[in-house]
Amino acid sequence: MRLWRRLMGLTVGGLLLAGIVGGSQNAHVTPAALSLLNSGDLVILDPFLGLFQYSPGSGKVAPRGDGFGLYQGVDLQVATLGGAESIFVTQVPRSAAGGARLVRFNPEGREKGDWPLPPGKKRCSGVAIDAQASVAYVVSPQTAEIFKLDLRKPRTSPRPLAKISQEGGLGPMILDSKRRRLLVADVALGVLYAVDIDTGKSVLLVKHVGEPSALALDARTDELFIADSAGRRLWRVGLASKDPAPQVFSKLKELREPTGLTLSGDGTLWVGDIEKGRLFHVSLEGTLVGTVKL
Repeated sequence: MRLWRRLMGLTVGGLLLAGIVGGSQNAHVTPAALSLLNSGDLVILDPFLGLFQYSPGSGKVAPRGDGFGLYQGVDLQVATLGGAESIFVTQVPRSAAGGARLVRFNPEGREKGDWPLPPGKKRCSGVAIDAQASVAYVVSPQTAEIFKLDLRKPRTSPRPLAKISQEGGLGPMILDSKRRRLLVADVALGVLYAVDIDTGKSVLLVKHVGEPSALALDARTDELFIADSAGRRLWRVGLASKDPAPQVFSKLKELREPTGLTLSGDGTLWVGDIEKGRLFHVSLEGTLVGTVKL
């Protein structure tokens, strides 16, 4: 049972993760999602234990904040708004009470604001931040909707942007600012949609990418990288192509369930493996550079 399916309730009858996965009983940090700070350090999301920071320079892992209380984390993205670096985390309630929300943290892990999804939305998945517009986009897999949130006004109601009718389980999402669109992965169907952020119209962009659990975009090379948690591999998609097709970028024998992915400043990739509790550093050629046990 893969992480994104569990978090979205796709294979557990809508039940949330509390008590189903090891949670705080785990002896290691489980890297469900990754993002990069301006310093080059990684922010790691453990669904139960909260946020952690890994410094490649020192090799140290340190907690940031005191966890998520009555919530559990699903996805995150680091962004700088108004000169302040922030960590944005989508969260779902551990119990039947409460609804899904987006929460803003400072780099030390202190909560600085939240945006609830509409009433009845108890699940959410991917998040993408448009820092220039001070806007966040959040996926609701229950209804295959994407909501738009004004980051200048915490606690304000989100606005619907798009609804994808043929979804199986929308998950991670990333902003392709060059083309003013969101790239949204369907974890169950193994496809990728492109959603126009001006019109909300969506098109099927890429098929046959396994179980896409994380996305990373290299704006310099115009390439998208996809972590396939079921296929235990990384895909690469050239976005400049008129008919983009996925190519296997890396299939490391060490990978078991890659669920986190982020691009470093030099173009190499960091992969979080939730089953092994490790970070894998992957070169520009798709080979293994190093391994970090969390």
